[in-house]
Amino acid sequence: MRLKRLSYDSPLILSFAFLSLAVLLLDRLTGGRAVSLLFCVYRSPLSEPLTWPRFVLHVLGHSGWEHYIGNMLMLLVVGPPCEARYGSGRLGLAMLATALVSGLLHWALFPGTALLGASGIVFMLIILSSFAWAGRGELPLTLTSYSPCFRKEKGAHGLEERGIYRIHQFEKQEMIVLCRPEESMEWYEKLWRNSVDLFRSLDIPVRQLECCSG
Repeated sequence: MRLKRLSYDSPLILSFAFLSLAVLLLDRLTGGRAVSLLFCVYRSPLSEPLTWPRFVLHVLGHSGWEHYIGNMLMLLVVGPPCEARYGSGRLGLAMLATALVSGLLHWALFPGTALLGASGIVFMLIILSSFAWAGRGELPLTLTSYSPCFRKEKGAHGLEERGIYRIHQFEKQEMIVLCRPEESMEWYEKLWRNSVDLFRSLDIPVRQLECCSG
């Protein structure tokens, strides 16, 4: 039996995944110094030379294997179809713009936290893929996303403890549907019923509340 040759048919997405892996390994070898030095965005002086490359390179940094694998699974699902449709050059510019804008916004608006990881790139690709699939008439497209998350603790407790960052860590599973506008309410009903049925199947008490928002 003759084996088929492997082809590098999505060079931008695959190169991004391999570069992110290299950064993660480098970070492990340097005891966490590589990511904090160059591959995450935090409020540092603009006069510091490394502040500027961090605005873009933060998308290559990840906090650990779970963080990396969660982002790369989604990247490798939605990325190659987008690259095939839009081309490596145009998609690369979109990824660069996403990294720069998210880095600048985080630096300006969230001074007490750091930003790293490819989540922003993944969500940009999901939006692009919605246009690609809609043009082919292959909707609805159902996706799921898993990621470990870290959030700054809310509330007044511990605010007087200078130098200590208090965070919450949790695992997040998201359900994503790309559908036509007229089908959106039907899919919304399916998604929240899936969530409720999951909890009830595990004998976890759950209440359904209808709330006004906006």
